[in-house]
Amino acid sequence: MSYPTPSPESNFTHSVLNALRAAMNGEDTRLLTRTLLKLPAETAVSIENTTRHLPYIEELLSGFQQEETIIICFDETDSLIRDLYEGQINLLQSKARHAKRLLTVLAHRSEGFEQAARELAAFYVSHFRARESYINGLLYYADSFGLKEMYEHWHSHLVGTLDLIEDSKELLVEVSDIEEFSAYLLQRIYDSCVLIPASLQCQAHDMRHILSLNKDHFSFDDANLFSEEEKSEWIQLGLNAEQAGYWRAYDISPLEFSDWISLGFFEARIAGAWKARGFDPEAAHLWAIQGFDASEAFLCRYGGITSPEEAERMRSELH
Repeated sequence: MSYPTPSPESNFTHSVLNALRAAMNGEDTRLLTRTLLKLPAETAVSIENTTRHLPYIEELLSGFQQEETIIICFDETDSLIRDLYEGQINLLQSKARHAKRLLTVLAHRSEGFEQAARELAAFYVSHFRARESYINGLLYYADSFGLKEMYEHWHSHLVGTLDLIEDSKELLVEVSDIEEFSAYLLQRIYDSCVLIPASLQCQAHDMRHILSLNKDHFSFDDANLFSEEEKSEWIQLGLNAEQAGYWRAYDISPLEFSDWISLGFFEARIAGAWKARGFDPEAAHLWAIQGFDASEAFLCRYGGITSPEEAERMRSELH
């Protein structure tokens, strides 16, 4: 069977529509989950922009190779797609800030912490729904052009994502059925959701990057994140806009970047996982060289185990 060859135009069109659909599916799931958890209603604008336009985006994505669809995505005079896309980027950044506030409330058991736990559970479910939607779009792209290796790669990611969706559903059931949260459940929700703000910022950064696929270069100005001073600092460290955006999403500054790198944390998501749980580079390194990941070390600390040596000793005794 012969397959068509993807053109730069169809690639750009698919990338834009798939990222937009994933963001909208994630938001649609979050709003639905909030309703199931009987949380206060969101703004009517947020609900209408998602539910009204999502079927149209689904339709466009299914025909992303068609000339009329490509024209729609490239036509700068047609503001709907552009407005929806920019709107989702802004919404992702707003949700990241809100999720960070919720985590602070939950961590300190401040007033409203039980509602914060439920809201975070809604974020958790929606995060994996958005990822599932995005991966399905990549599988559709690979299947359309007979890209076997790409299909197999993303299908393996889909299997893992579906497992995480089941985990998130189990957490949702626990949260929806409970009247009083145990300390253990609250800590589990916190640890499960601690990277949600960074993940949302990464998603927004990816969407910005996609807009530059039809250009030669993704610049710091395209990323729309950096002051001139911060831009200069990242450039001096040898990072481009795409790389710097991920470290920034995990709330790691250029100065902190050097500290994490010097101790062997070369990926933003790995360093960010430790920082989000309250570990500085030195402490993270001590736990990591004993074979603990950030989540395990965090739960050990929560259980009163303050050193990786003590945790390793207890782990050896259990086995």
